[in-house]
Amino acid sequence: MSIKVTPFNWGEAQVVNLQKVLNSVVETLDTYFEGSITDCLLVEHDAALGPRVLFDRSPNNEYQVKLSTKDRTWDHHAYQFAHEYCHIRTNYNNTKPKTQWFEEVICELASLFALRRMSENWRENPPYPNWKSYSASLFAYAEDRILDDMHQLPANEEFLTWFTTKLHALENDPYIREDNTLIAIKLLSIFETNPKLWVAMKYFNTWNVLDSDDIFVSFKKWLNLLPTELKPFAEELIYTFKSKT
Repeated sequence: MSIKVTPFNWGEAQVVNLQKVLNSVVETLDTYFEGSITDCLLVEHDAALGPRVLFDRSPNNEYQVKLSTKDRTWDHHAYQFAHEYCHIRTNYNNTKPKTQWFEEVICELASLFALRRMSENWRENPPYPNWKSYSASLFAYAEDRILDDMHQLPANEEFLTWFTTKLHALENDPYIREDNTLIAIKLLSIFETNPKLWVAMKYFNTWNVLDSDDIFVSFKKWLNLLPTELKPFAEELIYTFKSKT
């Protein structure tokens, strides 16, 4: 797998440096996915369409990833790209199932997870020796999103109560970003404690996805496909939503 970055409209960011950042994202996440993909990625700046990974491939059969970031904001580039790369690794498709909100949650989580792991890696082994100081920026960007008031539960409200009231809206609009992020933050510690969940996520959406399936039906289908050794990690995640599996 290789990443081709088109050399246009990135502002002050040099393509060779941006390439280093995107490669670092892929290397970080692939460590936890325990393997890489064979197809290549074409990454373009597109302020109108980005951030997004298109369903249609390029003429050379590359995944087409659009980012809206520019300049030397390596934390922002990494954040957007990690989200889109996660969609590829978790088998995104061109349907509109009721569970699409969960895919958005997992990919928001992937961005936070990647930034935090990259921050650790860059402290000791950055893409360039003089980039060690950027490790703090990577961590700070993730931390700012985690601590943002928009991503906190209302006072004195339990997660499950909040989630139950939000589920219908999420099924109809999977891009309620504040809610996606709040759920992602709730799950982050589970993934950091049990990183094998990233391997389990490679099985998500590998069944016949029906538009009528809600998240609990999808969880059951997912569990049925998982190898035995991955089921306990998935069950802990599912328990967060109190699925009757």
